[in-house]
Amino acid sequence: MSLSDSELLMLEQLTYYNEYSYLKEYGISEGMTVGMIVDAFDENELSKIEKEDNGGPISGQEWAAMIRYMQNNDAMKNLEIEEIIPKTGKTDRILFKDSGGKNVIVAFRGTVEETYEWRDNIEGLNRADTDAQKKALDYIHSLPYDDITVVGHSKGGNKAQYVAITSDKVSRCVSMDGQGFSKEFLDKYRDEIVKNAHKIKNYSLSTDYVHVLLYGVPGAEQI
Repeated sequence: MSLSDSELLMLEQLTYYNEYSYLKEYGISEGMTVGMIVDAFDENELSKIEKEDNGGPISGQEWAAMIRYMQNNDAMKNLEIEEIIPKTGKTDRILFKDSGGKNVIVAFRGTVEETYEWRDNIEGLNRADTDAQKKALDYIHSLPYDDITVVGHSKGGNKAQYVAITSDKVSRCVSMDGQGFSKEFLDKYRDEIVKNAHKIKNYSLSTDYVHVLLYGVPGAEQI
C-alpha cells in the first residue's frame, strides 16, 4: 500500500531524529523498523515530549503527534531502515523499504551545513547540475530497485525533484518547500521534464522563502 503524502512527510522528519535532545537518546540504526523506533515511547514519555520547547522547526507537540500516529499505522511501522547515510553525524538520507520490496522510499534531509550544501545551493543558481544533486542521483542509480518513491524538505526537496526528473527509477516525488532550478537545468533537461514532471508534487508554505528561489519544474503539481 502506498503511503500518503503526509505519511511520507513524517518519514522525512526521521532524518532529523538524532538532532532533538529528547529523541536522539533512543537512536536509530540500520535494520530497525519504524515500529521499533516509535514503540520505544510510552504515553508518559510522549506527554513529556509535548511540553518540550526545543526552539526548532518541529515542536515537541508535533513530534508527539507524529509518533502517536506512526504507533497506530502498520504500513509505516513495518518499514525497515535499510540504509542511513552518513553513518554518523547529521543524516543526509534514509532508505526505507517494506518486507516485500514494494514500497521503497528514499527520504532526503534539508541542507546539511557541515557538508557545504549552502555553497551548493548558490552554485545551483547558474548550473544545470550541482555536486549534491549529482551525488543524490548516483545514489538512486546504485540501488537495486526500479520503483522508488523520493521525499524531501528544502534542499532535500530539491534533490528529490532532481532525481525524479533525471532517473526513470523514481516513480513518485513529494517535495516540501524545495527550491527550484536554474535556466541551465530547464534547458538541459527539457525532454526529461516533459517526460517526468508529472511524478512531482511540491508543497510550499505561503510564508516560506526557499521554494520561490529559481524556477519551479514546469508540469509538476504545485500546492
